[in-house]
Amino acid sequence: MIYVIKKDNTREEFNVQKVIAAVNKSANRVLYTFTDAETQAICTYVEDYVKNMNVSEVQIWQMHNIVEAALESVRPEVAKSYRDYRNYK
Repeated sequence: MIYVIKKDNTREEFNVQKVIAAVNKSANRVLYTFTDAETQAICTYVEDYVKNMNVSEVQIWQMHNIVEAALESVRPEVAKSYRDYRNYK
């Protein structure tokens, strides 16, 4: 089981559904809707990357970078929206 360490140091079990929700919000901001294939590609990228890290915990900033890289490979304009929102927060 892999946990994500959030900014407040709480641990939360990795849940790819949260990744989907976050990337869909970013896509909505640029008036884009992911296809099922694109969503699957993003999920596969993130899940495989995290598994290959071979760790039990991932910092939230690392998870953001992984998701951003997945978005860059699928839809760069959504990656920019994701990055801009992260920098705003």
